[in-house]
Amino acid sequence: TMQRTGDWDIQLSDYGDPTTVGNKVRYTVTVRNDQNLIDRNVRVDLQLPQGVRFEGATNLFDGTAVRTEFGPDNTLRFDEINSVRAQESLTYVFVLVPQVPGVIVIRARVYSAERPTPKETQQDTTVLAKGSN
Repeated sequence: TMQRTGDWDIQLSDYGDPTTVGNKVRYTVTVRNDQNLIDRNVRVDLQLPQGVRFEGATNLFDGTAVRTEFGPDNTLRFDEINSVRAQESLTYVFVLVPQVPGVIVIRARVYSAERPTPKETQQDTTVLAKGSN
């Protein structure tokens, strides 16, 4: 059998930073299988800070809604992906509404059957009080 090489790559971006309390902020999280072989049981999850409301997620490719569930500690899990081919990538779009001013930090991670140790990244977004711009 072929020797497995490589790992997952994960990128997290925000759009509309800085923002204001109560405004929707759009994020994308992209995971790419940078391995030379297919991988299975792929999990992507987010660690959301306190003081944000989650407004839903869609698949960037076709705009369909993505099923999510909240876990402990404000973790948001995307539906498990059965398999991702070598060099294939997936992008989810999700929307958060900050409820309090400050700097919020969103963390994202990906892990899988063959790469159970998560690859992580984070993005911070500055949230201004209403009427402060």
